[in-house]
Amino acid sequence: MFGLWSAWPPQTGAGIATLIAIDLIVLVVPVGIAWRHANLNIGGLAYVTKLLCVAVTISTLFHCASRLARHYDIAQPASPQGPILPISDGTILVHGDMTFDLYDALQAALSNAAPIDTVILESRGGRVAAARGIARLVQVAGLDTRVDTVCASACTLAFLAGQNRTIGPQARLGFHSYRLISTVETISTAEEQQRDSAAFAQIGVRQDFINRVFNTPHSDMWFPSAEQLRAANVINDTP
Repeated sequence: MFGLWSAWPPQTGAGIATLIAIDLIVLVVPVGIAWRHANLNIGGLAYVTKLLCVAVTISTLFHCASRLARHYDIAQPASPQGPILPISDGTILVHGDMTFDLYDALQAALSNAAPIDTVILESRGGRVAAARGIARLVQVAGLDTRVDTVCASACTLAFLAGQNRTIGPQARLGFHSYRLISTVETISTAEEQQRDSAAFAQIGVRQDFINRVFNTPHSDMWFPSAEQLRAANVINDTP
């Protein structure tokens, strides 16, 4: 029963405004009369009348808003979508913050895509737990890792999980100690660092390098040179 004046679609903003004004006038007059009549009566019928008035008002306003949205092509919010990881010639680009959404996207890609042998990493960090999960996927699949731009903070956990670990001429690997974002100490950063220190040592990273990583304040970032990375066995293959 609403929008009775919209049988013909107007093509201009002025036409839309005119029809909306007519819709509102058609709304105000009968609703106003019904509301006034309800105020003059007592009992259940009066309450029902007022509820109907409210329902008619909401429906008509929604109709007008929808008309405007259609005319001006106002986009609806996009449905949530996980990260998209480009795949080409056996390589997959893992980019963005180290999150569990990124972990899910990589897991799905490794399960569904064509054979992948190399993960290219582009990230300035994120959650250590998510990075460990990504590292585990890389390790289990026996993948190589490569950095051509920046891989810093938690991203380095994923990088060090690669079988062959290479960097491009402009690449930078950034390291620092961990920090707890929560104000409630639910975990020990010292224990978490010790855990990853042991994992680094297990793949052959030199202990003096590991010590410097976790002695670098979390508010800072250490970007070792390619020579330092190679000497410490952080990178173990040539590009």
